[in-house]
Amino acid sequence: MKKLTILFCISVLIPWFFSCNIRAEQSCFPTFSADNTLHIPEIQVNDEIYTVDFQYRNSGPGDGIWFKLTAINASTEHCCSNPAVAFVDNNQLIIRLPLITIGGQPYWIELQYASYQEHIWFKINNYGLLPHRVFVTSVKGSGDLSTWTDANGKTGIEAGDAICQARAQAAGLHGTFVAWLSDEQDDAYCRVHNLSGKKADNCGQPTLPVNAGPWVRTDGFPFAPTARQLFEEGVVYSGLTTDEFSQTEQRWYFTGTRTSGILMTYGNSSHSCENWTNSSDDNSAAGSVSSFEGGWSSDTSRLCSGNSQLVCFETGPGPKLPPFARPGKKAFLTSIQGTGNLSSWPGAGGKTGIEAGDAVCRALARQAGLENADHFKAWLSDNTTSAEDRIQSDGPWVRLDGILFAKNKDDLVNGRLLTILNVTEKGTASNSNVGRYAWTGTPRFGLQDNKTCGSWQSDNSELKGYISRTFDRESWRYNGYNECNSTRPLYCIED
Repeated sequence: MKKLTILFCISVLIPWFFSCNIRAEQSCFPTFSADNTLHIPEIQVNDEIYTVDFQYRNSGPGDGIWFKLTAINASTEHCCSNPAVAFVDNNQLIIRLPLITIGGQPYWIELQYASYQEHIWFKINNYGLLPHRVFVTSVKGSGDLSTWTDANGKTGIEAGDAICQARAQAAGLHGTFVAWLSDEQDDAYCRVHNLSGKKADNCGQPTLPVNAGPWVRTDGFPFAPTARQLFEEGVVYSGLTTDEFSQTEQRWYFTGTRTSGILMTYGNSSHSCENWTNSSDDNSAAGSVSSFEGGWSSDTSRLCSGNSQLVCFETGPGPKLPPFARPGKKAFLTSIQGTGNLSSWPGAGGKTGIEAGDAVCRALARQAGLENADHFKAWLSDNTTSAEDRIQSDGPWVRLDGILFAKNKDDLVNGRLLTILNVTEKGTASNSNVGRYAWTGTPRFGLQDNKTCGSWQSDNSELKGYISRTFDRESWRYNGYNECNSTRPLYCIED
């Protein structure tokens, strides 16, 4: 273990560079070549990036499939949205490959370290087929889908499916893909089950189908579990930030669909660009890559005349989600809420102000049996101290369900998060009526300001405290303010 750690930490052989403009399937993901070389172009070790080559060998330290380390080089660019990662789990060094294509099929693989005859070896200790994929199209167009280049002569919702299938094929993705769109005849919920009709009519089946999914993004990062959990419970692990090529430049996309998978309507009219044949200034329901819960499908509206993208789902049931839990410092949203007078919260222990917030976080962490409970701090700013200055460590931070939340402190401060922080110390998603907004006192990038409920010592309705949205990555620090007699939860960060 010591030798491998030294290799990773001090290897600076010939620096290896690649362009972030190269399509991600060529630059990011591991490949297995005809000469039995496993090339990992981007692997994250703590906060450093390396490229690594392994050679497949017929014999190794024992039974199984073994790879011998043959090269390791430092890299200066981090281009992949979900790189291979090395971490220690139960005293074993693991390398997790989120996506590797072998024989045209996408797999996830975990390699486990072993030392043998003065060499570094890794054994495949876990693997599986990647689940179904979901992506946002790299191309844009109006609400009249027949005008899109990839429509292939189709109109309406069929044009959307043709576009999705064409984009999947362009990226080398196998399977059947449909657009996440609803119209007056068919709900998107039914369509991702390879069915037509309305969800209210069980998509034409004796009982409502629920077995579609789970789904991962095209970079292998988990998006959502089963259809029931996604469409009925709103369980979303990560934002739809990747296109068919695993690039991350998306923003808004047409859906015409509520999060439950049914057609979005207002009064007697649908919100779907006249069944996807209209490019006028009417509106369509649209989703956002930064929103979770309901927002991923119906965060806002977009003009049918404007340029927006589509979301494409691989249909039907697929393989289970790969392991995604990673070691790291913990972060959670409190399962309880209170006013801006933090001393009144259970667990405050006689403390006041920010110290009361820290005490609440630590009390909840102890009740949940979390390690290092006394190292948790509330993500709060007051009139003299900023939240970012209160956190001394550099992560990474994971939620209690194992999903990576932030890679480092800079991500916390600048909001470059992989997901939202809506999971409580109990490991479950917060009740949407309780946890949609949290106290932060932080207006921008962790800087302190005077809207902090009198430095978190007042529940006076005439005073204000800055809050954030817990269901939106981009608003996790700040989204306006509330009166201090309002009740909101806190973010808790292990330091």
